[in-house]
Amino acid sequence: MEVNNRSELTVIILAAGEGKRMKSDMAKVAHRICGKPLAGYVLEAALGTGAGDCVVIVGHREDQVRACLGDKVKYVSQKKQLGTGHAVMQAADIIASKTALSDVMVLYGDTPLITAETLKEAISAHRLSENAVTVITADVPDPSGYGRIIRGSGDRIKRIVEHRDASPEERQIKEINSGMYCYKAGELLKALDRLDNRNEQGEYYLTDTVAILAEGGKKAGAFKTADSREIAGINDRVQLAGAAAIIRERILRGHMLGGVTIADPGAVYIEAEAVIGRDSEILPGSFIEGRTIIGERCLIGPGSRITEAEIGDGCKVACSVITGGKIPPGSNIGPFEYINAYMQKGNGQK
Repeated sequence: MEVNNRSELTVIILAAGEGKRMKSDMAKVAHRICGKPLAGYVLEAALGTGAGDCVVIVGHREDQVRACLGDKVKYVSQKKQLGTGHAVMQAADIIASKTALSDVMVLYGDTPLITAETLKEAISAHRLSENAVTVITADVPDPSGYGRIIRGSGDRIKRIVEHRDASPEERQIKEINSGMYCYKAGELLKALDRLDNRNEQGEYYLTDTVAILAEGGKKAGAFKTADSREIAGINDRVQLAGAAAIIRERILRGHMLGGVTIADPGAVYIEAEAVIGRDSEILPGSFIEGRTIIGERCLIGPGSRITEAEIGDGCKVACSVITGGKIPPGSNIGPFEYINAYMQKGNGQK
C-alpha cells in the first residue's frame, strides 16, 4: 500500500530522551543493533513511507544522535525535556509551514522494530477514515504498564488512560497505545496549543492531544498492528537484546529469500548493511559486518570475519579475517589469514 505525494507527509522522530535505564554514557537511540543505531531503523522505516520531511527532535547527547543519522533529516533541539508533547512543540514552526490538511506522523527513536509497511498502512487508514488523529495500537497478552485505549461510539477513541490511572475494568483492556500517531497538521497544532502540564510530572504529554481532539468533536481513530512486537520500545539492555534477536532473524531471512544459503542461522552474524550475492553460502561461525559486499557463488566460513570489505564472485574465505579492501573474484583465502587493508598488512592473498 503506497503513500502518495511526498509533500503531504511529515515525520517527526522523538530522540531527545536520556534513557537512564540503559545505564550508558551513550544516547539511548545511538545504541546499535547489527551495526545500525536504534534511531537508524526508525528513520529507515520513516523514509520508506515517502515522507517529504523527516524531523528529529534531539536533546540529550544530541551530537551523538546527529552523528548517527547524518544529513538526511532536519534537526530541532529540545533544550529541556518536558515531555513528549513539549518535544513535538519544538517542531511547531515546521508543522505550521505545511498545509492544514497535510499529515504529520510522530514516531519514537527507540522503536527499531517498526516497519515502513506498517507505517504506510497506518497512514492510509488515517486518510481513508479522514481522522484528525489516528493512534497506532496493538493487542498484547499482558498490558501492564501500558496506556489503554478507551473507545466510544462508532469505535472511535475517546481517550487513552495510563495504567496507574486506569480503573480495574479499564485494566482488563488488552489494546495498548504505541505512542505513535498520525495527525492532520492543523488539528495537531490546535491540540498542542491546548496542552498543559498540570500533572504529577509537570510535563506536557502528547497522549493528551487525543482526548483534546476527541472532546472537541474531531475523529480520533486507531490502526491496530498485527504484530505487537513492532511497537516495542527499548529501555534497557535486556530489551535491546530481545530486539536484536528479532532484527537478526529478519536480516538472515531476507538473505535466504534472496538466494543465499545459511545452513545454521543461529551460528551466523550478519549486519544490516551487508550485501550478499545469490548462490553464496555462509557457514557457521561467520561474522559479516558493516557495508561488506559479497559477490555471487562465494563460500564464507567456517569461522571467518569480514568487515567493510568487497569480496568478488566465486571467492572462498575459510577461518580468516578480512578488514577493508577488495578481494579479486575467484580468490581462495585461508585458512588462518589476516588481511587488513587499512593497516596495509596481512598474509596476502592466494
